[in-house]
Amino acid sequence: MRLGPAGLAPALIAVAVALAPAGPVRAQSYARFAGADSALAPALRAAGAGFEGAWNDLLVSELRARLARADSAARLLDLARGIAAAEPGALGSRIAADALALRDGWSPLQRRVRIRAAATESLAALARGRRDFDRTDSLFHAALADYRRLGERRREAWVLGSLGVNAFIAGRYPRAESLYREALTARLAIGDEAMIGNTLNALGSTHYLLGRYSDAYDYFQQARAVRERTGEGAALGATLNYLGLAAEALGRPDSARVWFARALELTVTGGDSVRTAEVLVNTARLLGSQDRVGQALPLYERALGIARAAGDVRTQAVVQQNVAELLRGQGRHSEAVARLEDAASLRLRLRDMRGLIFTSIGLGRAWLGLSDPQRARPPLERALGLADSLGDRTMKARALNNLALVARQEGDATGAQHAAEQSLAAADSASDSLAVHEALVTLGELAHDRGDLTAADAWFARAAATSSGLGAGGGAIGQASLAEVQALDEINLGVVRRERGQGDAAAEHFRRALAVAEAGHNDDIVWPALLGLGDVAEHGEDPVAALAWYRRAAAMIDTLRARQGEEGASITLFSRRLFAYEALIALLGRLDPQYPDSGFAAEAFAWSERARARAFLDLVAASGRETVPPRPLTLIQAQGLLGERDALIEYSLGDSSSSMWVVTRGAWRRFTLPPRPGLKTRAELLRRGLADPRRAEARGTRAAAHALYQALIEPAAPMLRRVDHLIVAPDGVLALIPFEALLAEEPAEGRPPKRGAYLLERYQISYAPSATALAAHRIGGDGRGVMAVGNPAFASASDSAVAGPLLPPLPATATELESLERLAGSRPLSVLAGAEATRARVLADPALGTAGVIHIATHGEANETEPARSGLWLAAAAGGGGPGFLSVGDILGLDLHAGLVTLSACETGLGRLERGEGVLGLTRAFMAAGAQSVVVSLWKVNDRSTARLMERFYRGLLPGRDSRARALADAKRALLADSETRSPFYWAPFILVGEAGPLR
Repeated sequence: MRLGPAGLAPALIAVAVALAPAGPVRAQSYARFAGADSALAPALRAAGAGFEGAWNDLLVSELRARLARADSAARLLDLARGIAAAEPGALGSRIAADALALRDGWSPLQRRVRIRAAATESLAALARGRRDFDRTDSLFHAALADYRRLGERRREAWVLGSLGVNAFIAGRYPRAESLYREALTARLAIGDEAMIGNTLNALGSTHYLLGRYSDAYDYFQQARAVRERTGEGAALGATLNYLGLAAEALGRPDSARVWFARALELTVTGGDSVRTAEVLVNTARLLGSQDRVGQALPLYERALGIARAAGDVRTQAVVQQNVAELLRGQGRHSEAVARLEDAASLRLRLRDMRGLIFTSIGLGRAWLGLSDPQRARPPLERALGLADSLGDRTMKARALNNLALVARQEGDATGAQHAAEQSLAAADSASDSLAVHEALVTLGELAHDRGDLTAADAWFARAAATSSGLGAGGGAIGQASLAEVQALDEINLGVVRRERGQGDAAAEHFRRALAVAEAGHNDDIVWPALLGLGDVAEHGEDPVAALAWYRRAAAMIDTLRARQGEEGASITLFSRRLFAYEALIALLGRLDPQYPDSGFAAEAFAWSERARARAFLDLVAASGRETVPPRPLTLIQAQGLLGERDALIEYSLGDSSSSMWVVTRGAWRRFTLPPRPGLKTRAELLRRGLADPRRAEARGTRAAAHALYQALIEPAAPMLRRVDHLIVAPDGVLALIPFEALLAEEPAEGRPPKRGAYLLERYQISYAPSATALAAHRIGGDGRGVMAVGNPAFASASDSAVAGPLLPPLPATATELESLERLAGSRPLSVLAGAEATRARVLADPALGTAGVIHIATHGEANETEPARSGLWLAAAAGGGGPGFLSVGDILGLDLHAGLVTLSACETGLGRLERGEGVLGLTRAFMAAGAQSVVVSLWKVNDRSTARLMERFYRGLLPGRDSRARALADAKRALLADSETRSPFYWAPFILVGEAGPLR
């Protein structure tokens, strides 16, 4: 586990600000009370919390005038007595009357002492404003001594509180706690509930920052009770906010949400926008920590709007940094970078160099998420330089630790080791246990990377020993987070010791992790512990116990996935958890031959379906086309999808072994395949070769095509004798290769493949994310007509004023549009070409929502890091500028009824390959928007051969003669039969995903 810098800062955003009293009271602040007698009581009520300061100012002014024998003395005394008479009725207190009773008994010398005490208080407040905390402490103690000499207990209680505030702001929390306790005793003695509530709240805040969360919670509860009695709405809102923070730190998130909700109600009702923003930020941060990103982001945006309206730059910076952390967790790294760059500029405006260190580290981590270590390095080096200049060894350690991760991503193992060791040294010198722990974990991971299990064991053991002491000193980490860290340390040790063959020791570590995680209701730690116990049992030749552990882990992940409300978070988190499904599927496959009547192979298929395209199916349901996400299909249900001459081939890749299920209408069988690494190597070789026209028919490419045929198809050949349509549900990297290009026979050097060698020549082939996803897309496709977009008018290279990419023209796409116009027949037709093919025109065209066929021929953009930034390039808007861009976000907002969307563009079938979800990109977006099927490309295509393929495809499809799969297969076969386009570079890139039957 890695805790980002934002997670280390105390969540009490404005504790110091809230507790710090105002500076010296301005001269004659009591003048507001010098009106008509009838206006005095309303003026007292309007003064609110400022009353006591104004009263003290009046008392001191009267004493000075009296000693100076000034004419104003009598007037000031009359005003003081009028206030003393009105105060009980207006405010329910007797501050003025009690002070006058003391004043009347003072000698001239005592009056001078009282004036000196007030002046010393004012000087102390000025010194605190300069952050001269030692001078402030000395002056407040001098004033305290004078007040005690005068027997003025109220001012004594007040100054004790001010001393506590000074120590708190200086970060001297143990000293602050002692002073606040003394202040509480003094304030209880005078019985002022408002002062008592303030002190209880201050004690809660101090204990929170000392990491004594249970004590903090108790003090906040006491403060809440007092403030509910006094009816101080604003103060109560602050206490409820802090109660939420303490409850969260104690691992009580449900209680925390209740307290935050109550605080928000009070702050909104009271019109306290600053406090409202604080509560919103804390609520959003809590929701984000629970992976409820969809609920957290709107709250952050609301807080950001309030902060901007109030000119609160500090809260703006906090919000932008926190939002960036959430976006990073969703894989939206570019958006996170933009937020963090804004946060950095805000920190610079504030001259908040420590905050800039946090932000710079966040920027480095975001660039690492984009797999761009070159861009990650500069902000991290800036953070390192700032930490050095400020003498902040903790932040130096964190910057170095992240620089170690940069070097690791660069493949520089030596540099990574050196930076991690420097991080450990800096953390040790800072005596920061959490930073030490982070460095130790990194060193353990680096040792594990290089296969040094002994060193990894030693580093992880030191990390575990360090985490056992975390929280004792307090402040850095909440109890819930501490339990998570300690459980993850146990899991790290369990993994390494299992790999070292120490099964009993490993099992003990996993059991400890499980106990901690279950006690803290942390399900995302429970499943790795269950998985580890299954792994130990499997290697200990106890498959029955292993099966039980794996089933529990997979069931837990299924439950966790169902709780994910935000699609991006769901995909990212679910993909990290798929190891449990893979382990369970592999074990069931291994056990099936030993127990042929057990149903293990059918169970493995069911788990494979539960692991596949689940976020995609949730997205389809969210679009309104399904009331609830479809339930994963069983093998029997999958058979019911198939025609007499169809076969479904579903793959599940694993690190130890892989599985293939071949399903026909009358039979099914599971086959064991080689593990993922070997298949991945051959698939990547084939993909690279096919995408290069010079290598598509090279010996190495053909060898990879034949090897993959042998691994992926040949075992199933006996079941495919009466089949002419294959539905391939690929897994992992297999989603990026066209199975049509697999070779049943490898040709001799320099000769073309024999007739019938390519899988294309034997079968029509379509693809599906899963059997369940295929079933979900059998409905729909009820649109009529054809919408065609192509040959967009792009700017020429000579137009230097154009923003955005310079895109080459696509004249052959005009041929595609002409073919569609000719073949559409009686179907309604809408064509957008040239300057009309803009994003605005496409989205506004009514045919987009009603067409049965949508054909878009243009340049595509596949963003493998951030799929949401994938899209299609279109003509520039009428006002000029760069080319238009139809993004994934635009597409997901559509309501399509198309039976087919054809993306006749380069690499439209690519995107980020995510475990369990396949390719995230344009295909997925169009199908989620309602398309029954999509034709997309897997590499950069040739303009002319693509036009020929599309003309042949629609010639078979649009008259209603052929199915989608047959029409595309025949079009490809026509190119294969032509000596100029026989290379699979020309005919293999386009694949059909989704429903393969005839159009309606």
